[in-house]
Amino acid sequence: MRLFIWSSALAVTVFCFGPRAYARMDAAAIIDQHLDSRGGDDRILGLQGYQMRGTISQSGRTLPMHIWWKRPNKLRIDVGRGESTIISAFDGKTAWTVEPGPWGRQASGIMPGLRELFIRQADWEGPLLNPEKKGIGVKPDAKVWGDDGYLFQVQRNPGEADQVFLNPSMRLVSWEKFEVGPPGFERRVEQRYSKFRRIEGFALPHRIERFIDGGSLDAIIEINEVVIGPSIPDSLFVMPDVRYPKSEDLRIVDMDDLSPLRERFDADAGRVRLVAILSPTSSTSRQELLDLRAIMDSARDDRIAAYVIWTPILESDSRAAAVARKKESDDPRITFLWDPRLVAAQSWCDVLKLKSNALNLCCFYGPGAQWDSSPTSPDYWMHPGIGSQSAPTMDRGQSLAKLREMLAKTPPDKKKRGAKTSQNE
Repeated sequence: MRLFIWSSALAVTVFCFGPRAYARMDAAAIIDQHLDSRGGDDRILGLQGYQMRGTISQSGRTLPMHIWWKRPNKLRIDVGRGESTIISAFDGKTAWTVEPGPWGRQASGIMPGLRELFIRQADWEGPLLNPEKKGIGVKPDAKVWGDDGYLFQVQRNPGEADQVFLNPSMRLVSWEKFEVGPPGFERRVEQRYSKFRRIEGFALPHRIERFIDGGSLDAIIEINEVVIGPSIPDSLFVMPDVRYPKSEDLRIVDMDDLSPLRERFDADAGRVRLVAILSPTSSTSRQELLDLRAIMDSARDDRIAAYVIWTPILESDSRAAAVARKKESDDPRITFLWDPRLVAAQSWCDVLKLKSNALNLCCFYGPGAQWDSSPTSPDYWMHPGIGSQSAPTMDRGQSLAKLREMLAKTPPDKKKRGAKTSQNE
């Protein structure tokens, strides 16, 4: 479950586009009115923190939610109960999460894309108060401007604009639209805000509805308690330390270039080959490894060879973590590699024509696939996390069906599995 909370900070630097200079004055006045409705510049600057409690309803379940924010940009959101609680936090430098799984409760970094969104949410005061530091551009959208409300295009990054709509009466945020996820795997999110209430002079929405890709309702957040200015310890936002024993495990292959992978890929010609590029600490990647092992166990066929390439996607990733993940799997059909320079991620970015590094994905190659100086296009590939228009989302049943389909076209294996095993030794 991913949680995107409301962003009360809106925009700020107002640029004048075209000859209609009066648009600048109108936009600046509307933004001033918006800030006044929120509680006023001075009070926003003076706020040191808050706590919120409520619930989030998603996928037929309703779970408790607890939010802490502390100046200048620390944020933590807990969703769930007891040992199943999902924690997401930003301490001002590091964004991290704890997403419990079969491996227990272990902290890791937050995936790119979602990390940027979470950090953005930590800026409660909004870029209007510090425009020169935040580099945010805002222009009024003339198509919606006046009695029906006020629409702003918020430029945070080149080629990427959020939309923020202020209602015509109180100038508070009625809805905003933005994208989440790494380039090539974006999802369009719309959040609608209602039930505004004043808490010690601050106007805060107590109901948030989230929609994904213009579709049906994805989640509802209900806030039922707000505490302004509580004492919040900094330790609440600090990522728990995860220690791995030092190891020089030679059964994990170190990669400075693609040669170690290409040699093994060529040696396994005649088999169905699976290439997965993963983070050793991400819960998404760890779940993909479990899915990969599950479909390989279901197929029970020595004509399968897999290569799991651990690469540092998150701040929490390391070779020691990659070694720990390798020890969790004893399947001789899997070769584990450590790629500290993201060589594979960059290579498959080119192969798959993605907008960013190829991370957290799995490629399927048939028995006749061959490489030259760089990897060839896969026969099939899947992305397990957010989804993509280019590839289907990872699904065990669909992956197993594809694997069996490819095995049906694969000749009997004349190679001995012992040769494969030695590659990990």
